[in-house]
Amino acid sequence: MIDHLIELRKKDTSIAVAWVYCDSKETKAQRAASLLRSLLRQLIQLRAELSESSGDLYKNYTDGHGYPQVNEVFRHLQSEIERFSRVYVVIDGLEECREDRNKIRDELLLPLRSRVNLMITARRIRYREFTNGQLETREHELKRHHRDVDTYATARVERGISGFDELNEVIREDTDLSERLRNRLITAADGLYVPLQCT
Repeated sequence: MIDHLIELRKKDTSIAVAWVYCDSKETKAQRAASLLRSLLRQLIQLRAELSESSGDLYKNYTDGHGYPQVNEVFRHLQSEIERFSRVYVVIDGLEECREDRNKIRDELLLPLRSRVNLMITARRIRYREFTNGQLETREHELKRHHRDVDTYATARVERGISGFDELNEVIREDTDLSERLRNRLITAADGLYVPLQCT
């Protein structure tokens, strides 16, 4: 999905694409303010020059002592969004966020919906539906499909996991090494998508 959106931006630079992959192991990145700052930074970097709003924000925090608070970042984020014809935002794995994910979703991310194309993914989804004339809140947990990760890992190893063609060839020719890398990816993913990198 991200690759597809990046291709759209290559054809039309008035489009913006920003994304965050949440990871519970990275404690700093899982705060609401950090999540919004990441989105803001990405939008700012897509422009050749700073907007007046972002310039002011930069001046206020260049001393390295502290970060802007959530409300301030949110306000500047809205201002940056206005600079593009269309904005796509993807937040992957929101359940990994250490703060109240429902609050982040409802109070910070969903208010952006009228201005951006927003996609939020999570393993557990809460939704409302009518049952027998009554509005009920339900939760649905996406099941981990080992088969999907297995298929991805196999294809990824066959296609090449390294930026070096020679190394990819060595991996493909060594069936034991290929199998170990594939199994390592499946184990690390634990049913989730995890990029495999080889340097």
